[in-house]
Amino acid sequence: MATITCFEALMPALLPLIALYYALAYLLACLLTMTVLPSLLLARRLYWACPFIPHIWASHGPVAGTCLRLGFETMYCINVLKRFLTLPIRPYTPDFFIVGFPKAGTTSLANHLRRHPAIDGIVGPPCHDTLSKESHFFNGVLGRSNAHSKTLYRSFFPTVFRRWWAEAVLGVEK
Repeated sequence: MATITCFEALMPALLPLIALYYALAYLLACLLTMTVLPSLLLARRLYWACPFIPHIWASHGPVAGTCLRLGFETMYCINVLKRFLTLPIRPYTPDFFIVGFPKAGTTSLANHLRRHPAIDGIVGPPCHDTLSKESHFFNGVLGRSNAHSKTLYRSFFPTVFRRWWAEAVLGVEK
């Protein structure tokens, strides 16, 4: 028989509070993004870490490219701000990290690993595969000087709710 920790016993009672906190963090991230300043700062760092992104938009023409850019920057900014605002409920770092070269099968490996209920990936924009599979943390997506911060690194990974769901509801052993 598995022992139940205090955290696991309290988690069902804390779920409404965690959900409310997460919803408020998402709402605040959306409101902060509308001020445009976070978007400018974060987009500049994103383009430094992933220089290929502006070339993708340029290939769509001026109108469609601008719409794609604005939508992507807004979504990316909301995602990053939401991750920062929910840091208190993101205490875990990964148990393993896959490192690989381009065209070496890492995307296939990541897709196979995502099917397992105990494995959770990077919290990234759902519409962009590269940013939801790769953190780009070590590339400097949050700034070159922040590449040593364990707290900022932790922001890329799932919340306590996702971990509790996998362990308590899905029955996955850690």
